[in-house]
Amino acid sequence: MHGGLKNELGLQRPEYFKKEEMSIEKILLPETNLRKELKDIWMNYYQDKPFFSPLAPEYVKSNSILFLSINPSVRNDSKKDIDIEFYPTVCSETPKGEYHNHFSKFFILAKEANINDWFCMDLLFVRDTNQNNISEKRHTDFIHAQAKLTIEIIKKAKPTLVIVSNNLASIILHEVDSDNFLLTENNIYTFHGIPIIIRESKFLGSRILSNNIDRRKKLMQEIQRVRMATLS
Repeated sequence: MHGGLKNELGLQRPEYFKKEEMSIEKILLPETNLRKELKDIWMNYYQDKPFFSPLAPEYVKSNSILFLSINPSVRNDSKKDIDIEFYPTVCSETPKGEYHNHFSKFFILAKEANINDWFCMDLLFVRDTNQNNISEKRHTDFIHAQAKLTIEIIKKAKPTLVIVSNNLASIILHEVDSDNFLLTENNIYTFHGIPIIIRESKFLGSRILSNNIDRRKKLMQEIQRVRMATLS
């Protein structure tokens, strides 16, 4: 039986949830073909219409834990009509005060689950504050092409665990690449061979989870169960 301190939810924080031995490296997205691929997607969809430029993190991490959200919001300083805009990746090393309040839940959850190294990324690059707009377009090539780009990035980064923090993101993933979701014999879902949590985490992007202790406990228990199984 592994020992460990309990977090504020009363759940055990196992000692074996230490930083994995695998080397964690940064994959710099501006140095990939992402700019060209997104430009092609945007030009094909918007053509001569004005648009908000696609937004992507500056880098992703290999062999780290990924919190996968749905898409970036529109802000007052959002740029228009340029190929792509990169923003500083929000991750375990990001100092307090240098990230939007939206990301606070990931820092809290990582602390509760004793996750040492993690980063955030959106499934899509299109900016839209209203997710209903994304849902209405979810069957289009515009949305599916973006999701396929992110899937390729995930496959290259090989995170140790993907925690999908938005129900719409999980729906689009299944629609685009359902054949690569598998259920292992120990009842853990994998996506392209990578452990993935969807059902327990799908409300992470809303107040439903943050204000519901039972849901938070279930998510914490699932993170602990999956990590114990995959790190053993």
